[in-house]
Amino acid sequence: MPAHVFTPFKSFYGNCYDRLYYAFKDKFDRIPAVELGLSSDTNFADTIGELSGKTFLSNSDAHSIEKIAREYNRISLNAPDFENLFDAVNGGSEMNVLHHAKKQELADVVGEAIASNIILSRQGLLQLQAGGGGHYGKIII
Repeated sequence: MPAHVFTPFKSFYGNCYDRLYYAFKDKFDRIPAVELGLSSDTNFADTIGELSGKTFLSNSDAHSIEKIAREYNRISLNAPDFENLFDAVNGGSEMNVLHHAKKQELADVVGEAIASNIILSRQGLLQLQAGGGGHYGKIII
């Protein structure tokens, strides 16, 4: 899994390649996820076609002591091995959650209210107040 793909000056996209595919070639399709980096914009990353279908992760670095545990991923595994880790990363992508997970699957993880809002969003019925200028958008209840 490539790490820090958007970190300025030291990342794949910021310094090395125009496309991750150029680095991994025939193995690119075997990459289940990319770690964006702390300064990354997930919405921007989601506009890059080659990242479609990849899970986005974001993690703090041990070398940034003031930022340790600022961002991490909590993953439930059936067993602590690579096979289960890859299964969890592939099944937990934002696109799978937003487009395919059943309402009860969502509710079991995030609760009934959030699950209902995800379903309303899929149907185009969720009312939103746009964000901008340093403010996040909001759900209108």
